[in-house]
Amino acid sequence: EIVDGLAQLLTSGLDYGGYKAVSYLLQSWMESQNNPDYMYFTLRASTGDSAKVSDTVDGNFYLTASKEKKVYISDCTVLFSQDTSLTTPHVFVEHDVKEISKMPQTHVNQVPCGFTAMSARLKKQLVFHTLIGHAMDRQEVSHLLEVLTPDYFVKKEEENRQLHDRITSAVQTTTAYPILDAYFKQCFLDNVIRGGVPMIVNTLDGTIGYHIFSRKHGDLERDYNFFSIEPAYYSQGNGAFRDVLQNRRNDLFFEPRLGDFNLRQFGSLIQADGYNPLSVEGIKFTFVGDLSKYPENVVSVLKGEFTPGSLYTQLVAAKMDGEKKLEEILSQSHYDIKAAFGEGYWEDHFTYLFDLVETYLSIYPDKEEKLFFTPDYPFFVSPVSVLPRKEKYVLNANGKVRQYDAVHHIPNAPASAWLKGADNQKIRVDLFGKLLTLSLNKFAHLDPAGIGLSYEAEKPGWNDAMNGVPGLCGSGVSETIELKKLVDFLLSVATRYPDNAVRLLDSTCKLIKTLQGIDEKTPFKAWDKRMDALEAYREALKLPQKTCLGTCSNSLTILKKMAKELTLALKRAKEVRDIYPTYLTYEADSYEPLTENGQVKKAANGLP
Repeated sequence: EIVDGLAQLLTSGLDYGGYKAVSYLLQSWMESQNNPDYMYFTLRASTGDSAKVSDTVDGNFYLTASKEKKVYISDCTVLFSQDTSLTTPHVFVEHDVKEISKMPQTHVNQVPCGFTAMSARLKKQLVFHTLIGHAMDRQEVSHLLEVLTPDYFVKKEEENRQLHDRITSAVQTTTAYPILDAYFKQCFLDNVIRGGVPMIVNTLDGTIGYHIFSRKHGDLERDYNFFSIEPAYYSQGNGAFRDVLQNRRNDLFFEPRLGDFNLRQFGSLIQADGYNPLSVEGIKFTFVGDLSKYPENVVSVLKGEFTPGSLYTQLVAAKMDGEKKLEEILSQSHYDIKAAFGEGYWEDHFTYLFDLVETYLSIYPDKEEKLFFTPDYPFFVSPVSVLPRKEKYVLNANGKVRQYDAVHHIPNAPASAWLKGADNQKIRVDLFGKLLTLSLNKFAHLDPAGIGLSYEAEKPGWNDAMNGVPGLCGSGVSETIELKKLVDFLLSVATRYPDNAVRLLDSTCKLIKTLQGIDEKTPFKAWDKRMDALEAYREALKLPQKTCLGTCSNSLTILKKMAKELTLALKRAKEVRDIYPTYLTYEADSYEPLTENGQVKKAANGLP
């Protein structure tokens, strides 16, 4: 005899936070519906605190395929009795399956379990397969029952193995150490389930990569990292800008057909203020072809934005050649990059973009000029702006200077948008112009000591445990190093292509002139002037924008100035201590102004 399953199986429709906070209350909505073939777990009605109550039809299901007679159990007390720790199945210890099958079960007002109990004659093997999942309604489960046999599960297991083998074949390696070969595959697979696998798609806007399996890293130790994956074919999930970008740095080595698409996607998300949205939410498509060629259920999808998964589902339902029709429809569609502000502006996100540049040029060095000077990069617009110093510098209860509430959420602004000109079309610049815009924004908020990049937008760099550093008017040296790397590279490009046209926002051109004119001798005074210029630039971005056209040679002066200042910044960083500091903070009770000769004056704790 055997009882196998889950000691708790939550019903569909529960809010995670709500269940943690008021679990006993929410149990009163729970219901398990048992029948001979499967169990269905759902809520009896919506749980909102509202006069408007709606039915719930979707649910989680549990079913077992076996040649043996089976008993379904959804009431955990039938097995565990009063053992609420769900450790020892006292009832099963004392009663056989036949007796348990006759016991009454409670199907409401408690957290259900999902168990299968079976009794069989002694044999070498007892084979059964259990499937647990989510369905939009009970009819979906009924359809499943028509195909779910023990052989079906065996075939699915093999299909799953082949899928993993196919994905990891890109890094197939044979050495004298099989465990090392397996390690390569596992590392590659780990990269895939964050960055995704690029599916090459031809669209009206050119060839792009649609990354299936991509999602945010939902590590067990980071239970705040909520992620979702579209429950459809070609599934794609949400991800954080930094994380997904990191995991796509090697894409081009394994799929050269991607070309510069990853650069265009993430480069486009860099805003005119140098920041970027946190949440990267995949790609959607808009069909502009002839709708009359397709059945009604497909047309219903094509009338709005769609994903390949949602479209393919309807193509299958219409009994059409799914892959062929999907390719046909996508070739007559425009793509749109989806993103959202999320939780904040991290200072270090920009640093990973340059990795994509290096990867591209390592594969296509002959396409460098086209890469940098094709105007194909729009500017994402988040509904959040960085406040000027006069609005975010405050005194705390102890009279100390702090930087709090550094960003402003603009009322009634769209959740995501693109910077547009007077003709209501997206403004586009070339990659050189985009990276120059990024560099100018970062350089302008080099900190008061002229060492690190200020955490002036409420978030630090990568290390979330340093969330308090921005409040202390802190900055990061790691980001200075990365910015210097980018500026030095742009300087080399501008030197090689001095006569190439560069497109910038008119506001950015004015920022360049202002920054070039700053000639203060002390880091603090230079910081003050740079921040004045940056804050004026951010105000200008709120007005209708237009572009200006110059040449690479026009940018040489400001690039040389930034390169010189950043070199000096790293020299100052080494004056703080022998090993470069990662973080610097500037507190009113410990910060001492720099001396007139520009040298770092250290406080008692050794920090500037």
